[in-house]
Amino acid sequence: MIVDKMEPATRLRTYQDEMLEESLQRNVVVAMDTGSGKTLVAIARIAAELERSSVQQRVWFLAPTVALCQQQAAAIRAHLPAYQTKVLTGQDGVELWTEQELWDAALLNVSVVVSTHAVLRDALTHGFVGMEGLALLVFDEAHHCSGKHPANQIMQNFYFPLYGADPEAVPHILGLSASPVVRANAKGLDVIEANLNARVITPKRYRSVLMEHVHPPSLEKSVYSENLSSVPSALHALENVRCNMDPRMDPFVKEFLQSDDVDSQVYGQKLLLGTKKTFCAEQVSTFCHSSNYIYEELGGWAADWYIWNCLQNFGELIELNEDIMSEWTKAEKLYLVELLGKVQPYVQNPYEVAEIKVSSKAQHLIDLLAAESSPNFRGLVFVKQRVTVAALAELLSIHPKVRGRYNLGTFVGTSMSSKRKFRFADRINLREQQQSLDEFRTGVKNLILGTSVLEEGIDIAACNTVICYEAPENLKSYVQRRGRARMAESRYVIFASESDVRNKPEKFNALEEDMRRAYMDELRKIQALSELEDSEKDDGRTFRITQTGALLTLDNALPHLTHFCAKVVSGVHVDPRPQFTKVEEDLSAETFRIKVILPPTLEPQLRVATSLKVWKSEKNAKKDAAFEVYLNLYRAGLISDNLLPLEIMDPDAPPMNWTDDGPSLVSASELLNPWKLAVSRQEDTHVWHAHLVTVSYSKSESEKMLLLLPDSAGDPADICLYWNETVCYSARLESLQTLEVSPVDLMVAREFTKLLLFSVFGTRMNSTKDDFVALFRPAEIHERPFQEIVKGFQGQKSVLECQSIEPTQMGIIRESSCPGRSLLFHSFETEDSRPSHDLKDAAGEHEVMVKFMKLPKRRDFLHPLKQQEPLNESYTTIHTSPASTCTMDNLPVRYSIFALFIPSILHRCGLFILAKDICQSLLHPLNIGDPKLVQLALTASSTQEEEGDYQRLEFLGDALLKYHTAIRVFYEHPEYPESYLSAEKSRRVANATIAKAALEKGLDKYIIRIPFTGHKWLPSYREDVVKYEETRAKMSRKIVADVVEALIGASYVDGGWSKAQACIDLFMPSNGPAPNAENITTSPSVTGDTPNLSRLENLIGYTFTNKNILLEAVTHASYTGDAHARCYDRLEFLGDAVLDYIITPRLYHHRRADGSTLSHHRMHSIRTAVVNADFLAFCCLTYSLSETSFQVVRDPNEPLGFAKLQETKEFCLWQWMRLSNVGITRTQQAALRRYEQLREEIAAGLERGDEYPWAPLLRLQAEKFFSDLVESVIGAIFMDSRHDLAPCERFVERLGVLGALDRILRDEVQVIHPKERVGIFAGNKKVKYTMEMREGLHHCTLKIGDEVVSTAEGALAEVARTAAAAIAVRSFKTM
Repeated sequence: MIVDKMEPATRLRTYQDEMLEESLQRNVVVAMDTGSGKTLVAIARIAAELERSSVQQRVWFLAPTVALCQQQAAAIRAHLPAYQTKVLTGQDGVELWTEQELWDAALLNVSVVVSTHAVLRDALTHGFVGMEGLALLVFDEAHHCSGKHPANQIMQNFYFPLYGADPEAVPHILGLSASPVVRANAKGLDVIEANLNARVITPKRYRSVLMEHVHPPSLEKSVYSENLSSVPSALHALENVRCNMDPRMDPFVKEFLQSDDVDSQVYGQKLLLGTKKTFCAEQVSTFCHSSNYIYEELGGWAADWYIWNCLQNFGELIELNEDIMSEWTKAEKLYLVELLGKVQPYVQNPYEVAEIKVSSKAQHLIDLLAAESSPNFRGLVFVKQRVTVAALAELLSIHPKVRGRYNLGTFVGTSMSSKRKFRFADRINLREQQQSLDEFRTGVKNLILGTSVLEEGIDIAACNTVICYEAPENLKSYVQRRGRARMAESRYVIFASESDVRNKPEKFNALEEDMRRAYMDELRKIQALSELEDSEKDDGRTFRITQTGALLTLDNALPHLTHFCAKVVSGVHVDPRPQFTKVEEDLSAETFRIKVILPPTLEPQLRVATSLKVWKSEKNAKKDAAFEVYLNLYRAGLISDNLLPLEIMDPDAPPMNWTDDGPSLVSASELLNPWKLAVSRQEDTHVWHAHLVTVSYSKSESEKMLLLLPDSAGDPADICLYWNETVCYSARLESLQTLEVSPVDLMVAREFTKLLLFSVFGTRMNSTKDDFVALFRPAEIHERPFQEIVKGFQGQKSVLECQSIEPTQMGIIRESSCPGRSLLFHSFETEDSRPSHDLKDAAGEHEVMVKFMKLPKRRDFLHPLKQQEPLNESYTTIHTSPASTCTMDNLPVRYSIFALFIPSILHRCGLFILAKDICQSLLHPLNIGDPKLVQLALTASSTQEEEGDYQRLEFLGDALLKYHTAIRVFYEHPEYPESYLSAEKSRRVANATIAKAALEKGLDKYIIRIPFTGHKWLPSYREDVVKYEETRAKMSRKIVADVVEALIGASYVDGGWSKAQACIDLFMPSNGPAPNAENITTSPSVTGDTPNLSRLENLIGYTFTNKNILLEAVTHASYTGDAHARCYDRLEFLGDAVLDYIITPRLYHHRRADGSTLSHHRMHSIRTAVVNADFLAFCCLTYSLSETSFQVVRDPNEPLGFAKLQETKEFCLWQWMRLSNVGITRTQQAALRRYEQLREEIAAGLERGDEYPWAPLLRLQAEKFFSDLVESVIGAIFMDSRHDLAPCERFVERLGVLGALDRILRDEVQVIHPKERVGIFAGNKKVKYTMEMREGLHHCTLKIGDEVVSTAEGALAEVARTAAAAIAVRSFKTM
C-alpha cells in the first residue's frame, strides 16, 4: 500500500537547506515546483523561529483554504510535536469570538496558528491579535498577496504601518509559491516582492538536486469523437416543460399582476415578457440546463440517473418541508410539483435499464480507465460542474467495463456562504469528501473525481495520472492541475474533441503558451474593471482604537456595516442591508457622492451619513459613506472597542449574547441560627418575651403552655400539627408582654423545661445542661407553688403503685427492658377480662397487666403523612406487658405529648425571628410592615412548608422586575435598537446577575430551603448558640434569584409599586438618572392637520401629546418611506413589559369564590393565555371602530333621481401599520382570510368555552407583527402619558384582553396547553409526535407509550401537533 502521508524527515535536502538559509537571513518567497518540499522548508523555518523568538510571540501560518490549513497543520504537528499548533478557520465560528478573553483563551500556550488569511486579517482589524505578537508570518500560495486579497490587507494595513514606526517590531516573512510562472513576468514578481517585503528566490546552487526530486508529468492529448446517444425521453419531457412554461401561471407573476400597486403590475409585465427570471422558472431552467449538460458530457444513462435522482430528492424535500426550502412559498412548491409531475411519467429507474447508454466522450474515459487499471494506479479526474462529479461517479461505479476496478471518491468542496441560493437541482448527495482524500492518501481509494477545488494546495502527492475531462480554463488551472501528478513517470491527460482546433500537434504542443497568454489577457480584463477604483488613491483615512488596536479603514467599513445591520435587524419581511443612494448636488455623471441609509430600527440621527469626498468610482463612494456612518455608530456607543456590534454593556457585565448557563450552584452561607439572633437581642437575661401556646386536641380539650423566648416570635398563623394521616391538631401562638423573671423562677422554669423535654427526647439530651434558649411552664397553676409542682413531677414509680391514680395524671410508661422508649398508658387489665391461659406469678396469683400504646417516633408534625394502606387511624395499637416490669413518669402524660410538638412549634418561631431580623437589617430601608410576608418570600418550595413558599410572590416579583428593568433600559439607552434592549434586559434580570447582587448583600443566610424533618432534634442551649459559627454550602443560583424576586413581590403587596421599586434598587441599584420620557428621540415632528392620526387615536382611545410617538408605534421595520423614521421595535419592547405588569398583579390578587388564591402554575398558564402572540394578533384583527359612509345610487323614485345609502365600515389597528414590503400586505390579507374562517370558533371558545381555544388560535397563523403592533401601541401610550398606567389599561380593555382575563378567572376556564396536558396525563410514559407530509399538509400521529391516541393534520407542523394533542385531551375526558 502506498502511503502519501508526510512523514517526519530526518534532514532537509540540499536545495531545501539552501532555501532555509536564505529565509533565516531575510524575508523571502520560496518558489519551487509542486512536490519539491516547500512545506518542509517552512516547518524548518518555523522550528528555528520558535527557538529564537520570545515565548510571548507565535508563528502564524496562512493558507488559502480550510482543507489546506488542516493539511499543513497536520504536517506541522507531525514534525514539531513539542509545540502546540492550532487551526483557526470559519468553521470554528471565529467570527463570533467577540471578546478578547475568547481569543486569549484560544491562543493560550499556542506556538503555531494555522488559519486562512481572512481569520488573521479580521483578528488584527478588531485588535484581538497584534502584529507585534507575531514572530513569523508564513504565506502559503504567496502569489495571492496582491490587490484586495486578505493576505495583502494584512501586510498593508498592519505590517507596513508597524514597520514604518519600528522595523524591528514586525514579524519575519516567509512566502511559498509553486512557480513564478503563474504571475507571468518580472513586473508581477515585483508586486509580490513589494507587497510581502520579501525577495522571490529559487534554488540555484543545488538546482540539479531539485530536478532529481521533481517529476513533471508527460503531457498527453486524448482525442474523442462527438457522437451522442439518443435523447432520453425524460430529458425530452423536461425540455418540453421548460419551453412550454406559461409565465401567467407562475405564482410569483400572479402576485404582481394581481396587485393594486402600479409598480408591482409593471414588474409583473416584465416577468411576462421574460426580462426577469421567476423563482420557479429559474429552478426548472437550472434543472434542464444541468440535465442537458450531463447528457452532452456523459450520455443518456447519466442524464436519466440525474433526472431520476433530482426528482427523488425533490419529493423528499417537499414531504419533509426542510428549512432550506423556507424561501419557497406554498404556491411555488405546488407549481413546481405540477410542472415536474409532467416529467415523472417518462422517468425510469436507471438501475433497471437493460443498456447503459453513454456519450462517446464518457466511453473514451471508460476505455482509458479500463486500460490503465492496475494495482499501482492512482489518479484524479477533473470535471467542470459539481453535478457532473456525482453523475460520473455513479456511472463509473456501475458500468460493467470498470465496475469494481476502482475504489472511487469525490471532492467538490463545500460552500460556507449562507447567501447561496438553494436549487434543488444542485442537491446531489456526494460521498464523504474529506474521508475520500484521507483514504486516497493512504491508498484505500485510488481514483478521485473532483472540480477545480482540488487544483490548489491540497496534498495528494502520490498520484500518477491526472485527467482533465474538460480542458483547463486558464493557465493557473493548467499549471495547478499538472502539479497534482507528482509521482515519477506520471501522465497529464487533457481531453480534446476531434473538432477542436487545438487538436493539431503544433497547436497542442503550444497549449501552455496559449494558456499563458489567455491567462494574462484575463488578468488584464479584471484589472481594467478595477482600474478606475484603483486609480483613486484614498485619503489614508483610518480610525484606530487606542485601547485595542482595532482599525477601521475604507476597505473594511462596508463589511463591518453590513454585519452590524444584520445583527441588529431581524424579521422575515425586513431587508437588513444598508441602502446607498447618489446625492444629487450638481455632480457630473462621472462622479459620485453617496448617502447611506440604515434600517429604521436605529435612532434617526444615526441612520444617515454621506461620503465626505466626491469619487469617480461609485464603489469607493460607498466605502466612504460606510466609513462615516460606522464611525457615527461607534461614537454613539453601538460599536465596541473591537469595532464589532456592541456586546458589552459595562466592564463587569457579561456580553449581550451571553446565556445564563453558568454553574447552577453557588457558594452561599447556610441559614442563620435564629436562636443566636434571639439571644444576641436579649440585653437582660432576666427579661423574656412571653408567648401563650395553645394546642387544641378538640373543641373541648387543649393544653396551654407559657413559652419564654429571648426575642419575640410574633403572632404566626395557627400551626397545623399532623398527628397521623387523618387527625390534625392545631397550635396557636399569642405574643404577650415581656416578663422579668426572678432567678428562682428562672431556675424552676429550666427544671420544668428539662423534665418536659427529657420525657420524650431524653435519650439524646445532655442531662447536665439546662440553659435552654426556649423555656416552658404551664400557663395555669393554682393549687400550690410551681416549684413544688415541679418537684412532684420529678422521678418515677412502679406502675403497680398507680392503679388508683386518675388517668389524666398518668405519666409516660417505660418498660424495664427498654427504658428509653416512651409508652402511652391505656388501661389495666381486669381479672374478668383475662383469658384462661393468662400469666400467673410465682405464687400462682394472676399477674397484673398494663395496656399501652407506643408514643410516635416522629418529630415532624408540620407535614401531613402520606396515605398508606392499610390506613392507621392513630397510634392505637394496644400492647400489653406485666405491670411489675414497668415504671411510670411522675410528669403527667399530657405534658409529654405537648413536648412532642415543641420542635415543630419552635421551628415556626425561629422562621419568624429570621424574617423579623432581615426586616430590621437588610430590608430596613423598605419598612415592610408584615414580617410574615417576608418569611413567605424567603421560603423555598423545597421546604414543603404548609404555610406556603415564595412561588406566588416570585411570579409577581418577576414581572415587576422585568417591568422596572425594561423601563430603565429603554430610557437609559435611547440609541439602542430593540435587539440590544432585549439583550441588556435579559442580562440584568438573569439569575446569575440577580444572584450575584443578592450574595453581595448577604441575603443567602436568610434563605429557608431545607425542609424541617425534626430528625435528631435537640433543644438549643444558650452556650451553644453563642458559639455558633456560620458555615457555607452550595445553593442553587436560581433559588437565590427567586427569593429576590419574591421579596420584590412581597414589597409590592406590602406597599405598592414604590416599595417594590425600592426593593429592586436595594439589590440592584441603578447608576443612571430616573427614567425620563423627554430623553427619548422619536421620528420628526408631525405638523399641520393630521386627520388620519386623529382617527387612529379614536381607535386607540387615547389622544397623543407627541404625535411622533404614535407614528413610531405603527412603523414597521421594513418602512423606507422616510429616512428619518424609526420603527416600532423599541416601543414593542416597552409595551411587552407594561402588558405583563397590567396582567400579573390582577392574577396575584384574585380570589376565588371560596377565598382561595391562584397557584403560581395557574397564574402562569392564565397569563400565557392572555399575552401570547396568537391571542394578541386575534385581538388586533378583531378590534375595530365603525365609520359611517354613504353610497350614492341611482333611484328614480327620489326627487333628485339618486339615493344615499348609508354604510358602516370597520377599520382595524393593523391597517395603520406603515410598511414598504409588499409581501407584508399579502401576508395581512392571507391572515385576514383565515381570521374570517376561524373568528366564530375562536370567539366562542373565548366567550363560552370551558377550554381555552389554543388549537384554532394557532391555526390562525398570524404573523408576529400583529401582536407586535398591539404591544408597541401600549408602549407608546405608556411613554406619551408619562408612565400613566390608566390609559394603557383602558386600551388593553378595549382590545378585549381584560375581558378574556376576567372570563377565564370567573368561569375557571381550562387554560393549560393541550400538549402540556397530554404530558401530565402520560405521567412517566413517553410522549411522541411523529410528523410526515401528505399532499402538502403536515400529518401528526400522537403516541403515548406504544399506543396511538390521536392523529391530526395542519398547514404547519405545530398546528398539527397541537390539534393532535387537543383530540387526545378530549378522549381523556371520556375515559
